[in-house]
Amino acid sequence: MFQLQFYASKNPTVISDNNIYLLKNFITEILSGNFKFCQFYRYKKQQDIKIRFFPVNFWQCRGKHYIYDIHNESYETLCGCNLNLID
Repeated sequence: MFQLQFYASKNPTVISDNNIYLLKNFITEILSGNFKFCQFYRYKKQQDIKIRFFPVNFWQCRGKHYIYDIHNESYETLCGCNLNLID
């Protein structure tokens, strides 16, 4: 995966695997076969994840319940690369 950035004052850039390329150089790298793209990523079967729990008081039943979210900023692929999900 990669991210394109277009700013009026700068040349277009591409961010891929935490590296920044000028768009024209990135296209050259793709055509040279230096990047491999797949339809999907394969993740490791076991990941270190962060689960955050939040206590919530519900107004209807006046009970205290917990909600949670899985907070991972990145996941590790089979080849050991970190795939960032949050900008």
